[in-house]
Amino acid sequence: FDETIRLNSDDAEAYNNRGYAKIQLGQTESALIDCDKAISLDPTLAEAYDTRGKAQALLGKTEEAKADYQKALELAEQAGNQELKIEVKQSLQELDNTE
Repeated sequence: FDETIRLNSDDAEAYNNRGYAKIQLGQTESALIDCDKAISLDPTLAEAYDTRGKAQALLGKTEEAKADYQKALELAEQAGNQELKIEVKQSLQELDNTE
């Protein structure tokens, strides 16, 4: 993803994907920066809100995570992305179960 971003610094999906990869590597704070960049480039990218929600949840920022998940759900519904809707609803339910 670094190379894709180097070649096209306006690729919101690449920033989101790199953010998700950073979460997997335990680089949660850095993942937030990539998610923020992805959202600034494409505020309609539901996946970026979902990824940022995951990062926020890992950092214990429950309210911020919920807000991101709600935005991801709204955008996924608008786009008709059923797979993402299901994933986001599960994430919201997991957050509710940890409170």
